[in-house]
Amino acid sequence: EDVEKHFEQLAALEKDFEKVDLEILRETTLRQRPLFEKRDVITNAIPGFWPHVLEDASGPTGFDEYVTPEDAEVLTHVTEIKVARPNAEKGDPRDIEIVFKIKENDFMPAQTITKLF
Repeated sequence: EDVEKHFEQLAALEKDFEKVDLEILRETTLRQRPLFEKRDVITNAIPGFWPHVLEDASGPTGFDEYVTPEDAEVLTHVTEIKVARPNAEKGDPRDIEIVFKIKENDFMPAQTITKLF
């Protein structure tokens, strides 16, 4: 029975660790937000930045295994990628939003594609 009590204590302590981890993520996200905004300004000034990054990521990450030749052509028209935690201030800071901005091309009109996780 003492062992069971200790396991209950460990379970309660694990919940405390989770709360601390969430607060660290929230604080980190909010403190880094202005840095990401500055980075966005810089990367937006570099022509072809995101297609280059996606191409470079192909080898080590295996990203290219999931990209068809048609996809690769569309990816050359990506002008911006943003990853944000929209609920960092209130709510669950683990929520993630990925936004792709794509300029007009032969495959589609200019558009913004947003995915929430």
